[in-house]
Amino acid sequence: FRVNISGVMPNNIGMEVKHYRHDKACSLNVVYLIAGLSLFIVLLVHLSKMLPRGMCRRVVIHGQTSVAMAMAWSLMCVIRWELTRNIESFGSPNTVKARVITAAGTSLAAFAAIYSLDKLADADCTGESTDEALFTMISAIGILVGFSWEQAFEGAAVGVAYEVSPATSRSNTVLTKLGIALIVGLVCISPWRRYILQILIQLEDRRREVKDNTIRHEIEEEIREQEASEPEEHLNLDDDGFAQSSDVGESDTEDAAQTAILPQAASTALRPLPQSQ
Repeated sequence: FRVNISGVMPNNIGMEVKHYRHDKACSLNVVYLIAGLSLFIVLLVHLSKMLPRGMCRRVVIHGQTSVAMAMAWSLMCVIRWELTRNIESFGSPNTVKARVITAAGTSLAAFAAIYSLDKLADADCTGESTDEALFTMISAIGILVGFSWEQAFEGAAVGVAYEVSPATSRSNTVLTKLGIALIVGLVCISPWRRYILQILIQLEDRRREVKDNTIRHEIEEEIREQEASEPEEHLNLDDDGFAQSSDVGESDTEDAAQTAILPQAASTALRPLPQSQ
């Protein structure tokens, strides 16, 4: 889609080295593509709710993630193209300075968008499927922030690698980038596991608990409505715990008395006669 819209093939990391200025029509076409991807995410969320658990549902859920990543890349292209087209001092978007400015601006805009979408998802006017679609869009915006900072750090790592290593030795440049990546990983992974990951797990558990409580409350409400709609039967229990009807007529009383007399008469008839002297 990007090549068909702009006519320029980017490199392996999504950067346009030479022809990076594009007109307003290209940005509008990408905006239309983002709107279509948003509607497609909503459709996939509704489809995942309708499908039973199995392979088809997992494919649809993974499709949501793929569409969210495509939406993030499209947003990145629009932001970079508009900054390059509207700000003359911005220069080439491939420089480290331009990448850092893009990442910082994208992070601020993403924070405002995520805050608004989260408030909308917490509102009572949105249903469960709409909330899932909003959460998928929030994930797409988070991926956008990750992409922007990844390209900023990649540009900085390349600049440091070319400064440290000779320009003629490509293998030394690759080893320098690998060393920088290992150092950054050792510094960042431990705090990420201690703080960010723990907070994320707690938020996921809280969200799952709220969802379970909501489902339980809905089931209890349905049970109460069913019990209220059913007619109540007033029964009296005897000493043995058997149910008796509360409306007993005179004929029933007489039948009960005759039933109680019959065993006594039978026991008298079967009693042995006294022997004669």
